[in-house]
Amino acid sequence: MVFEDLKLIITGTGRCGTSYVAKSLSSVGVGCGHEAFFRAGGIDEAKDRLSSHRSLLSSNRSYLYEKKWQFGKVEAESSYMAAPYLDVLPVNTVVHLVRNPIRVVFSFVNDFRYFVDTSKSKENAFIHQILPDIKKIDNPLERAMSFYIRWNEMIEKKCKGKKYFRHKIEDDIENIFDFLGIEKPNLYKNKKENTNKYDLYTENIKDLPDGEIKNDFIKKSMFYGYDLHNIKNKVYRLYL
Repeated sequence: MVFEDLKLIITGTGRCGTSYVAKSLSSVGVGCGHEAFFRAGGIDEAKDRLSSHRSLLSSNRSYLYEKKWQFGKVEAESSYMAAPYLDVLPVNTVVHLVRNPIRVVFSFVNDFRYFVDTSKSKENAFIHQILPDIKKIDNPLERAMSFYIRWNEMIEKKCKGKKYFRHKIEDDIENIFDFLGIEKPNLYKNKKENTNKYDLYTENIKDLPDGEIKNDFIKKSMFYGYDLHNIKNKVYRLYL
């Protein structure tokens, strides 16, 4: 395979539903990997994985779904690590996923330990390689908020001239099907059966440090349709 064989890229900040969307598309006949090509090795690793047909299914996380997630021809990739290369890839269709920004920030910092000095993951290093300036920010939560703003803005900028659709992962997956011209399958009539994680959380906007970064974070969240002052603490049924 080569990059020209990919017809669709799904991307976002990470922690935003890329694995769920990849699984959903694959289940309706659009062969979509999750971080099958674009990982922390960047575009060179992606080229290698494409040319050698290595691990065409998905990331390690997505092997949880392996028995239910099978496809033949690969024609799409879902990975937040594809974002930096959208402007050089010959892929004309991009779905940009966004999620409740508070959950993205706290999921990265508290669960994955990204943006924390003790994190030695390749993915964390990859993010800092692409956005080196955020290393100057001392507070991990502020660093994560800055990442959320700048990574999403990078996607928007690099998608100019492409067929582009932004999707809130809390909204109905059928919006993506409509954008791609895919017939709505009966599989998605019962959403409860397709839910694989309950996301119970208590953090809110008051738990983020005040300052200019937080103000910009709130503005970007409002732009995507999230009023962070009025998001209630509750169980969200998300597809992650």
